Parts: sequence; C-alpha cells; structure tokens
Amino acid sequence: MHPLVSIVSMASLVLAGGVASAQVRKPRDPQAASVAARADKTIIEVELIGRGALSGGVKAHRWAETLQKLGVSVRVRQPTVDDEPGVTEKTRGTLRWVTVIGVLDSKGRMLLPDQEFSASDTVLLREWIDELKLYGAQGAPEGKPLWGLSKTQFNTIFAALGKPIPQDSEGETLTRALQQMNLPPEYPVRFHSTAAQQLSAAEASLPVRQRLAGISCGTGLAAVLADSGLGFRPLRTPAGAIELVVQPLADIDNAWPVGWEPPRETRRTQLAPQLFKMVPVQFDEIPLQDVLGAITQASGVPIIIDHRAVEQKGIDLTATTLSYPAKRVAWIQVIHSAATRNHMTEKLRVDELGKPFIHVAPFVPQHRAN
Repeated sequence: MHPLVSIVSMASLVLAGGVASAQVRKPRDPQAASVAARADKTIIEVELIGRGALSGGVKAHRWAETLQKLGVSVRVRQPTVDDEPGVTEKTRGTLRWVTVIGVLDSKGRMLLPDQEFSASDTVLLREWIDELKLYGAQGAPEGKPLWGLSKTQFNTIFAALGKPIPQDSEGETLTRALQQMNLPPEYPVRFHSTAAQQLSAAEASLPVRQRLAGISCGTGLAAVLADSGLGFRPLRTPAGAIELVVQPLADIDNAWPVGWEPPRETRRTQLAPQLFKMVPVQFDEIPLQDVLGAITQASGVPIIIDHRAVEQKGIDLTATTLSYPAKRVAWIQVIHSAATRNHMTEKLRVDELGKPFIHVAPFVPQHRAN
C-alpha cells in the first residue's frame, strides 16, 4: 500500500486549552422598549467653535435655533488650544452625555472629522441626533468599517477570537460544535430570526464536517457556519455590549471572513514551509477529500473546505478521484492540481492567531468592467 493511502485518516492538530461553554442564544430581536429607554437617558450637547465674528454672527445664531428645536443643547464659542472636533461621551449615573465639538466654517457649515452639516439640513440633522441618542458617540454600526466598532474594540474582539479551538467537533450538531469551540463568553452568539430556518435544517440534517482543532475560534466559527449558509458579524447593541450575530450569508455584506490575507511582507514559503518542501508523491484514483485529508496530516497545515459552496457547484469531493504520477513535488502543487482540475481555488490564509491554512472554495470568475 502506498504511504499516501495509509495516511488517509484526517489528522487533528490539537492545541492545549480548556473548553469554555459558548453562550448560544436562540433567535430573538432587541426589544424596542429597551432601545427607547436608552435613547431617553442620553443627553446631547453641541459646542460650535468659530473664530472671530463666526462665533457670534448670524450663522452661529441660526445654528443655535436649529439645534435647540431638535432638543439639543448648543453653545457657540471661540476655539481653545485643546479643542479636537469630534464626538465623545461620558456616563454620569444612569445618564449618558454625548458631546459634539464641531467647527463652524465661513459658509456656516458644521464640520466634523467624517461628516458636515448645514443648518438647513434639518432632516439629516434629526436622523443624526436620533442615532447619537440611540448608539452614543460611535453612531450606528451599519455601513461603517470594522462593523461600526472602534479600532480598540475591533482589536479586542480579534484577540478574543484568536483562542484555539480545543477539540474537533466533526459529526456534532452545529449548536454542540459552538459549545465546544472555546468562544469568548463576553461576546455571546445570537442567532438572528432570519437564520432560524437554516439553523433548524442544519440541526436536523447537516452535522459539522470541519475538523478545526487548533484553528482559532473566529476562523473556525466562520467556517462551520458557512457550511450551513450562515455567517456572523460583531454587532454593537444600543446598550453598548457586543454580540456575535449569526445571519444567512445572503443577508450579510461583510460577514467575518474564513481567515485573513497573510501579511504582504511575509513570503508564502516562510509562512508555511512544509507545504513547499519537495516530497515523493504517487497515488492512483484516490477520493479527492481523502487526498486533501492526507495532505493535512502529512504537512501539518489544515485545509478548510467551503463544503456548501462546493456542493452547490455540483462538486462531490467523495466521488471525485485524483491520481498523481510518481515524482517529487511540493504539497502545495498537489493541492493546486486537485483544485484546478475540479473548478476550485486554493488560497493560503491565516487565522486570528496568524496560523496558516489552506481555504478551498469553488472558482469564481472575475468579470471585467467594459
């Protein structure tokens, strides 16, 4: 028997670590009453700074009238050395105080670091103020980079999702797999109501097919959910907490990815040298899924397959076989050959720990604009 055939059993790359129960919550939506209560306890203050006549002229007076009609306290003043335009907030007891410092320019506009308003923009101003009351200084998360999180918040979540998955959950239900993943309890998983149908189908007939021991839980969670057509994203709630909200991938434009692009300055051969080492290879008519599993064991580099996307393209990894002539070759070349012959692509990516893995998915042609 050829050595490749003898190592067909998929290897697990186990890293030490205890199991922390994931806080998985079934579908629900935030209650409107709690949102309204949070907005009612937020006080908005605007300080407009303008030099010379701007701080006491007609334009400043008009701004004062506009904002006061919108229920906002406003003060127009001369700038000081320490002034920094922007939005900040403080909590005093049960109240949240949001302070806006804007620059009043010669055209009468209020300038902020990432937006500007005219006093006549009453509709936009009302929407913006309502957003500040609801979400505080950071504003609503929709449509913002890093899922509406500050850089510090994103870095904290990224680090928390960098814990290695302590054990494989192949064959388990999705819910059970999440409980075994060592997900950070400070960021509970919440299944959005739109994900209920796909969650039910996954629980009934789609056991987990990924073997992810050692992979960080952020990448692992994204991979396991993707096999059920789901994805997740961090979402900051009006109360200030952060949840990992699971929704259908079709409904999310910016789901947490299955791994990340490696640093540009790092060569692929340095990132995963075992994939590029020349080794003797020869096998005949081996199921493609077994070939990839054997390479994982032989190289020590995990291979994550987007099973759902692959199957939607009509590719059966268990029925499709692969042969390779006797030669010395790098494992990455075998993976590339297996992928391209079956209309797939392979990408070297890294998880939140910086650990390399191969992500296999269907080939998607890039359409060029005319």
